[in-house]
Amino acid sequence: PEIGKKMISKFLEITEYVKNKNTITTLERQYTSAIAKQNQTEAKKLRAKIAALEDANASMSIAPLIKAGEFNTISESLTEADVAIRDDVAPKFYPGPNERAAPMQSDDRHDARPGSGAASA
Repeated sequence: PEIGKKMISKFLEITEYVKNKNTITTLERQYTSAIAKQNQTEAKKLRAKIAALEDANASMSIAPLIKAGEFNTISESLTEADVAIRDDVAPKFYPGPNERAAPMQSDDRHDARPGSGAASA
């Protein structure tokens, strides 16, 4: 259970990191526009928001991995269920207490039940 909680925590950090990076990109465009329009007040506000998001990303527990260039390794190794957890759509995969999980679909080649059509050993 503890490992699962930590994994979810890391997935949520990855999600927050990506969200922050997207926001930073948007803010940087706005900052460039403010500089071009010589709007120093707006530019300072935007620079402060960018710095706050960069600081938030730098303080994450996944920051050392990202700094080492391992972000793609982290995010590419996510399974469909992991992505569902990260994107907060886990209820589709994990039923509530009063629901039944959807039956697993098996591949006959891997189904070793008698009469399933699989080769028996």
